[in-house]
Amino acid sequence: MKDFHKIANEIAKAPDENLSWEDRLNELIKFRSYLKEYYDSYNKTYTDFLEKIENENDLEEKYILEYDFKKEVLSKDYNLDGLNYLLVNIIFKYKLFIEDYNEYVNLLKEKYDVELKADWEKILSKKDLDLLEALSLLSFIQRSDYWDYEHMPLSYAIFDGTIYNILESIENHIGKENIEFLEIFVK
Repeated sequence: MKDFHKIANEIAKAPDENLSWEDRLNELIKFRSYLKEYYDSYNKTYTDFLEKIENENDLEEKYILEYDFKKEVLSKDYNLDGLNYLLVNIIFKYKLFIEDYNEYVNLLKEKYDVELKADWEKILSKKDLDLLEALSLLSFIQRSDYWDYEHMPLSYAIFDGTIYNILESIENHIGKENIEFLEIFVK
């Protein structure tokens, strides 16, 4: 497997270029190839966990399983940590961070009638968010100001496929009209 920390450092050191929105979004979409490599490397512990959590109907038990897995397995995953670092470097290197992400995330919560933590899956599993929604959600997840076993927002979002879904939404909506709309709202 590639050394994601090394790739992240190379991106950070690369000279700044004046790229178009489309080019910057395509740089972000390239991250999916790293995700695919990581997903292909899942060992039995990971796949067993994903299957167990998917089959768990008790919401409280589901949260306990997630907590234990994050604490015992994901917090020690060097490759996942590298992917986290790489994604953050891509977001900031290519100026894809949405400053007003809270405003757009609140609109998303209204649109999908999200009130409880469990309802977030309505949004996180979407693959058809528009560019502004997808980038805002990505900024929201990345910007979470805490790191603990219970939350691990960006790393867990990488692990569970949420980031992959967001990037798929972005790829599906790259087009002249969508990019022009994005340019209006993102300075």
